[in-house]
Amino acid sequence: MITTVIFDYGNTLVRFCEKELAALYTDTPEDAQLIETVFFDRYYWSRLDEGTLSHKNWIADAAKRLPPHLHPTLQTIADTWYYRLPAIDGMEALVKKLHRRGTKLYLLSNISKAFSERIGEFPLFSLFDGIICSADYRVTKPDTRLYKILLDTYALTAEECLFIDDRADNIEAAERLGIHGYLFDGDAKTLAQYLDTPV
Repeated sequence: MITTVIFDYGNTLVRFCEKELAALYTDTPEDAQLIETVFFDRYYWSRLDEGTLSHKNWIADAAKRLPPHLHPTLQTIADTWYYRLPAIDGMEALVKKLHRRGTKLYLLSNISKAFSERIGEFPLFSLFDGIICSADYRVTKPDTRLYKILLDTYALTAEECLFIDDRADNIEAAERLGIHGYLFDGDAKTLAQYLDTPV
């Protein structure tokens, strides 16, 4: 029986699209393309999620690859991007429904240290029973060590947990530990119907 639901964050609870984010910080398509290509490069983001790259060094290195007129914008993006991720339709309502019926809720996400330090500012997470952010442990999904940290930290039974994520490799890692998996495709209604079906 599923008693616990574990959520990913980006493209599960909120939409994370580098192109959309970059466009929020400039009026010109050319600069938006540069910001997307350079500042949102996985070369940086993978290390931010691992906790091995600071925001200060991220900004300094990206500045070397971008024209001077964009340099003042980099600090603003680094400090605010996580506040500007749009919620995926229906997901907040679903989290609240699960909370009301007594389902235990957890977050397991690849998240930078700076974002982790601010995650308490997001009201939705007050409904969660626990949060594990990758940068705090210097290990990212799909490494099974991060899932084990969640299970051990909160004394969870894997077979009673359902993990929801938008990446198949992350789901497969959870399933190797005995956690049930649900590959999220952006449709909150279908997920809600699934959650009303006993596993």
